[in-house]
Amino acid sequence: MAKKRLTKQELRRDPVRDFLQKTFFWLLEKKDQVLLVSAIVIVVLLVIGYSHSSHNRKNPDAELKYLRAVTLFASKDTTGSYLTQFKELATDYKSTIYGKKALYYLGVYYLDNFNSDSAQYYFEQFLKSKVNDKFLIAAAHAGLGAVYENKGLFEDAYKEYMEAYRNALTNTYKGLYFYKAAKCKELEGDYDTALKMFKEFKEKFSNHSLSFDASQEIAFIKGLKEAKRG
Repeated sequence: MAKKRLTKQELRRDPVRDFLQKTFFWLLEKKDQVLLVSAIVIVVLLVIGYSHSSHNRKNPDAELKYLRAVTLFASKDTTGSYLTQFKELATDYKSTIYGKKALYYLGVYYLDNFNSDSAQYYFEQFLKSKVNDKFLIAAAHAGLGAVYENKGLFEDAYKEYMEAYRNALTNTYKGLYFYKAAKCKELEGDYDTALKMFKEFKEKFSNHSLSFDASQEIAFIKGLKEAKRG
């Protein structure tokens, strides 16, 4: 039974990048009404609020470098300058909240560039840093899930996606992570659990953008099980 499959790149989208990029490019679309400089300022202010760290002014140099790096990250900068800034934050300012959060972004960079070992290292270091940010914690667990999935370690990937699901703050990302966990069970060959999870997904997240894909997965697995019985 044929079904449309999402690509790894589509499923591996980063929630932080999604949030920042959507905001950034929405502002760019409004450049006729809003000066570009003003748009950048607004994005920076959003980053401050989004990171829950605007109250922490103990290291203004680290804060400024972090805001610059995240703004470049959001704007799909192709020069790689944000990578250098995140590395400097992770080494020169490693005891600050900005240095700790930089570890997450380094994990995303290496995951996007197919360096699974480096991505795993930085995601794990970020989680060990005990930063109090459930959104980033969920995203880091999802990043580790993608790393393990790339390595064919589907049970480990499943555990990380479920941890991401438990930490996610919105139904959009709870659904995304739960869907990914179910896919890992399917890839692992545990079709009974995968089928149960996709059905549960349909019940919990009926209006999710992946609802149609979940329906296709259910039909595919049912067809596969029927073919095996026949």
